[in-house]
Amino acid sequence: MEQPADRRGPAIAASASANGTDATTNETEAPADPESDVLGWENGRWHNESLDVDASDGLDRDESARLLNRTIARVEMLRGVEFTEPVDLNFRNRSEVAPLFTAGNVSRPTAVNAYYEALGLVGENQDAVDVLREKQAGGAAAFVVTQPVPQLGLQPGDVTVVLDEGQSAYPETTLAHELVHTLQVQQLEFPYTNTVSSADSFNARRGVVEGEASHVGYLYQRRCAAEWNCVSPDASASDSGGLGTAATGLLFLDIVRYSAGGEFVAQLRDDGGWSAVTDAYDRLPASTEQVIHPDRYPEETPRNVTVPDSSGAAWQPVSAASDTVGESGLFTMLWYPSIANGESVVVSQRAAVNGSLRSQHPFVYGYEHPATTGWDGDRLVPYVSESAGANETAFVWETAWDSTEDATEFREAYLDLLEYRGATAVEGRQDTYRIPDDRRFGDAFYVAQNGSSLVIVNAPTVEGLSAVRDGAAPATATPTPYPTATDEHTPTLTRSPTPSATSDTTSSPAPTTADRAPTPTTTPATTSGDGPGFDAVLALVALLAVSGVVAARRRDRH
Repeated sequence: MEQPADRRGPAIAASASANGTDATTNETEAPADPESDVLGWENGRWHNESLDVDASDGLDRDESARLLNRTIARVEMLRGVEFTEPVDLNFRNRSEVAPLFTAGNVSRPTAVNAYYEALGLVGENQDAVDVLREKQAGGAAAFVVTQPVPQLGLQPGDVTVVLDEGQSAYPETTLAHELVHTLQVQQLEFPYTNTVSSADSFNARRGVVEGEASHVGYLYQRRCAAEWNCVSPDASASDSGGLGTAATGLLFLDIVRYSAGGEFVAQLRDDGGWSAVTDAYDRLPASTEQVIHPDRYPEETPRNVTVPDSSGAAWQPVSAASDTVGESGLFTMLWYPSIANGESVVVSQRAAVNGSLRSQHPFVYGYEHPATTGWDGDRLVPYVSESAGANETAFVWETAWDSTEDATEFREAYLDLLEYRGATAVEGRQDTYRIPDDRRFGDAFYVAQNGSSLVIVNAPTVEGLSAVRDGAAPATATPTPYPTATDEHTPTLTRSPTPSATSDTTSSPAPTTADRAPTPTTTPATTSGDGPGFDAVLALVALLAVSGVVAARRRDRH
């Protein structure tokens, strides 16, 4: 049941200082405790009570305990749900928790490399597994465990704040975000850590889990700005060196859970209150498309795209490692070069920023663009060859779109991306492009559209394209001029006319509920980790870079 927007305890005089210090109460006596536990009060602290907490010199154990109880009371007020069990707050240096994020077993490193190379986030000069681990270990600000971690003395629902070297304080809003996850652990079941079928479905489901925490964090921040005194230490207190460029790109794949996820939960709440958010755990989104576009949830399910194998003897598909990238992944692929290079490439830097999202700052990225909004399904299959060089892979990537026009718009954007990376059209080959080997993503690409379907084939060489997919890179009747790239940012491509066919010869019809998820013969490539082939040992629900499980059902509805 929807709770009142503001159910206050006793009024308490307070004023916040400019340096992040929470003012001390002006009352001579502490407010009276209620006779029984109520929303907005926790262990002797009211939600609107001022605390003797000074974050300018860090937070000691006593200050953190007082802050924890008041933050619990505030999260109760906003979410309308009572905490049923005590919460333990822990602090660990990043070096202590890094093994939790990096101890996962990478079952298919080739798939990890092929997947992130296809998205243009990790080139062949890097090991994507190492980049993935860097992202997981270096991006977390705090986390909640969903199963015991004996080596750190953690129990399910415990909150751990990750401190960098020289850091001794943390934002109250970070704690609030994690406490929403504690509520989820206390009142949700986590029955499946290994049943998600793709990276896209994993992010979609986490769009509810992280979206709820992000939206509550947004409401919390608004209260901090309007009426609550909140602890917010100087950001310079952290001495973190940050993530590398590639790891930051992988982090942007995750942020859709927080940004679009927060707005998705806000829309559910607009339509049916917090009970509608609760109901979403029983019918989790099927794709990030539904999270990015809440009006498409739950009816508009993705097409079940298949990738028939027609490779030659030299290249073999890693079918068990096939994956669905989804709308958010395609958007990140087109958008991230602008962020990484400090200039507008295919999608401008500002295109994703959406200050109207009701998501916890700084997660205000919308992941919506005309080039990707018509997504209807995709499947990427990596290929390997014994004769290829070290870390050399190939892939076939089938994509399905709502219309021929949508497929064309994405095709043009993808070709712009290839052009930016130095690709030129291959003389005498249809729809075929080559990035020189001395460039970061040096490879050959075949990009062919058939109505509302588009296939991308990648191989180390032009000749290898047809060995990966029979018929790729066919000879043209009239040779295509071969322009020479003089600068990485200015080459031009000669493009074949967009086909007018409207049939879809490479994708299956829209699936029913029963057959929506593919059924591989082996364990899906993406399980409980963040990337394909990454099997996390621990289930963690964290702010920023995370590794974890999705939730299924709330035991008690409020």
